[in-house]
Amino acid sequence: MTPDNTEFRTGVIQPVECLKEGWALIKDQYWLFLGIVVVGVLIGGAVPIVLIGPMLVGIYLCYFRRMRGEPVEFGNLFKGFDYFAQGLIAALLQAIPMVIVIVPMYLIMVVVMMTSIPRGGGRMDPDASSMFIFKFLGFELVFVTILLVLGIAINIFFMFAFPLIADRGLSGLDAVKHQSR
Repeated sequence: MTPDNTEFRTGVIQPVECLKEGWALIKDQYWLFLGIVVVGVLIGGAVPIVLIGPMLVGIYLCYFRRMRGEPVEFGNLFKGFDYFAQGLIAALLQAIPMVIVIVPMYLIMVVVMMTSIPRGGGRMDPDASSMFIFKFLGFELVFVTILLVLGIAINIFFMFAFPLIADRGLSGLDAVKHQSR
């Protein structure tokens, strides 16, 4: 089947059954898969946008090998670099909405911080100092909460992009388009 006529089936997913099947799939090689995931995430996190795509594709390649009954070795993780460009494209498409939100939020945070700093030459009044800390920490709490919720929402929309690259050999753009169906 070519990437152009990939068939996708929709239906009801039973989460508990999925977890049971997933555990049954890896339980006899748990430590190998744990090592694959930890190393993949650490390497992907070293240069996040550039390396996270190929590392996630490599992790999924290992899972798909196991699902097909093929032997899995630690080195299979690095087969994700065979899909470097596609993983990078999917990671960039995932990062763009976050950058669009983070830049204005940081600008707002800097403005709030700069306008909250007490002015005046001598010692800072303890009440003014407390108010500055309260305003800044309050804004920081709101900022982090918004980013957390937004990050989760964005990641939900990209949940299947990397598995589609690994399993179906789709391009990064096609994987992002198809997984949102």
